[in-house]
Amino acid sequence: IFVMEGTKPTTSQAADVQREHWRGAVALKLELHPDEVTTVPPPAPLFVLAPRLGYLPQVAQQALEHFGSVLPPGENEIWFEYQGVPLKWHIPTGSLFDLLSEGDGQYPWCLTVHFRSYPRNILQQVTGDSMQASYFNSLKESAYVLTGSSNSVMSLTKKSQQELWQNVLQSQDVEFFANMQKMDLAKPTVSFVSS
Repeated sequence: IFVMEGTKPTTSQAADVQREHWRGAVALKLELHPDEVTTVPPPAPLFVLAPRLGYLPQVAQQALEHFGSVLPPGENEIWFEYQGVPLKWHIPTGSLFDLLSEGDGQYPWCLTVHFRSYPRNILQQVTGDSMQASYFNSLKESAYVLTGSSNSVMSLTKKSQQELWQNVLQSQDVEFFANMQKMDLAKPTVSFVSS
């Protein structure tokens, strides 16, 4: 998508940029932590494409299916780390990649996956609704920054919230943007500029 310098992008060009950003993914190479391997040789790594705008727990089921047969006995509590740093699950995968990979040229992004020893002192636990609640808290904060109010998000019906969340989980860009338009986040409700 090309826009001449000094010109304003057309609505169509802006939509194209938005669509391409939405479709972006981060290639991940997931390796099981050596302390959790119970077989010789260790299992092969798992390669997955994770949506940039999605969250690491979205690949948890794939990781469990791939590594489950070699795990030691115990309850599965999945978490990820990069170079010894536990990754916060409530930050979108693309943001984590951009912040932590530091343009080191390593692609796919190599992460270590754990199913044991969840670092509760560092990471919030992922529960059934915690990912969705975290997403909507971030959305409310964003709405407040954009418009001076989070009412547009708070007034969404339960059905609209569920649809929007499913759009995020399933990378449904057309439906996502249709649901986002219901919130009308384009117009500030409060002016932050003093006269």
